[in-house]
Formats: sequence, structure tokens, C-alpha cells
Amino acid sequence: MTKNCRPCKRAYRKKRGITDVEREGKRRHARRSLYGLTDEELTELESIKNCEVCGVADRLVIDHNHDTGAVRGVICTNCNVALGNAKDGIERLLALANYLKERGSYGA
Repeated sequence: MTKNCRPCKRAYRKKRGITDVEREGKRRHARRSLYGLTDEELTELESIKNCEVCGVADRLVIDHNHDTGAVRGVICTNCNVALGNAKDGIERLLALANYLKERGSYGA
């Protein structure tokens, strides 16, 4: 059992008797360590229930600046991927917005 794929992870946790509460505690500890957050800061971020960019309420992640490590907020996975693909470049994002304005877009 390699513990790398989801079914193996579930089987490992079940075998070891790791509860959801323990798993959540480890997850919180990892997030605090990764982003250098206090319990209060993490709790505040976890209280955000919608993407701060588009407003959806599912698949939320903590967004951070890759250069400085500073946490920027909470956004959905799709917005996070869009930022990553644009390499967090404002100029690129504005150019994409202008492209859509000129050539048309679907959606809003």
C-alpha cells in the first residue's frame, strides 16, 4: 500500500484507525505551517464561504503570493488555476480581458 492514491489513503486511514477529527487536525496543522498562519488567521480564512473573485461556494483554496508567501485570500480552484496560468501577471490578465472584449465572450 503506497498511500498515494485516494483508495489507498482511505484504506490506510481505516486500517490505522485515523478518525476524521484527527485528519482535520493534521490538515489544519499543515495549513498553518505552510502559510505561517495563527489559529485565529486560519479560522478567519476558513470562515470565508465564497470565492473572493467569482463568488462560487465550492472547491475553495487559500491563495498566496508565490514570491513572498503572503496569503492573499480564499478563491475557488478555477480562479486559482486561472491566476497560475497567467503567472499572476496583471498585464496578462488585462490583455486577456481586452481580448474577450474585442472578440466576444460567453458568460457575463
